[in-house]
Amino acid sequence: MDCENSTHRYPLRYVACMSYPRSGHHLTVRLLAGYFGEQFRYCQFYDRPAGCCGQFPCTARDVNLTKNHDMDLGQTLGLGLPKLRELPYLVLVRNFLDAAVSDYNLYLREHEDSLETWQSFAQRKLGYYQRFVRKWILLDDDVEKLVVRYEDLTSRPEEWMGRIVGYFAPGEPIVLERIRELVSDALLEDVRPRETTMLYHFGVRNRRRIEDFHHYDPVFFSRLESQLWPELRELGYQPRYAA
Repeated sequence: MDCENSTHRYPLRYVACMSYPRSGHHLTVRLLAGYFGEQFRYCQFYDRPAGCCGQFPCTARDVNLTKNHDMDLGQTLGLGLPKLRELPYLVLVRNFLDAAVSDYNLYLREHEDSLETWQSFAQRKLGYYQRFVRKWILLDDDVEKLVVRYEDLTSRPEEWMGRIVGYFAPGEPIVLERIRELVSDALLEDVRPRETTMLYHFGVRNRRRIEDFHHYDPVFFSRLESQLWPELRELGYQPRYAA
């Protein structure tokens, strides 16, 4: 992509990104970087590069987006990060079953695989997901936030990228042709237990089928979905396994 053509002159505001793991954060960052060019500055937070302030929200005045998973919510009594009413938040989320399967592929890079390991992993992540969704999406508060479901981003990418772009530059015209170009040419990171393969010019779409997961079990998936059904329903998801 020609970054010179995608660089804008108007200032971008700082947005704090709260993303549930495996909900399209890096895809979103790549699309934003392609659209805004050099003006878009990103802090991954967890990597702590040289010169990083190590704080959330970021104290660097030229940073536009910071990544955070609010991982403390994964602990039973974890309260997580405070909400700051002066900040706009971009909240990324995904259906729990798909997110858990994708996250498990990363987990296997440092752990041995077994049915018991998978089921224990999924059950642990369920509580984290529930607390994340309740805190950052369902709680009735006065925090400014744009909630983006991974399924919406990958099924209607032009529409949702337009919303995200407008969130960073409120009131500025959105170049739809530029968004279409980026969406059709997007890179896919194909994450597997032993490696990540870069699929260039793949485009924005979800090619994963949860039925292809090697521990696929409709009975266990139904149990997980039933435990989370109040949250999944509020997020607009339809039941796939729960009766």
